[in-house]
Amino acid sequence: MNDSIEDQIPVRRPPLFSRPKKLKSVYIYVEYLIGNAGAAMTWPVTSLYLHNYLHQSFFITGIVLMLGSIVSMIASWLAGFMFDRWRPYESFIISLLIAILGSLMMFFSMIGQCIRLG
Repeated sequence: MNDSIEDQIPVRRPPLFSRPKKLKSVYIYVEYLIGNAGAAMTWPVTSLYLHNYLHQSFFITGIVLMLGSIVSMIASWLAGFMFDRWRPYESFIISLLIAILGSLMMFFSMIGQCIRLG
């Protein structure tokens, strides 16, 4: 009658999916292709902005693009580390919050420039 909690068998919830789905490598390659193509589209715009509007030399523009690539490489390594060590959902949420924070910072800096120029 007085069963302790340790003696009870834990109840397991049913999984969300009947069996885990495996991703085909072609889908991963296509995702990388689309992501890298999107990132590569920012390079010409960044170089023109730095040279024409901020009046920086192309040497400085190259340094800025190189630093951006290095930061991207470190962020990719960190994201892979988080994905392997933690559960994928938590690492996705953290990366999403960082991306939203970066987008908000860019948005408000652009608003500040428009107010200052206008």
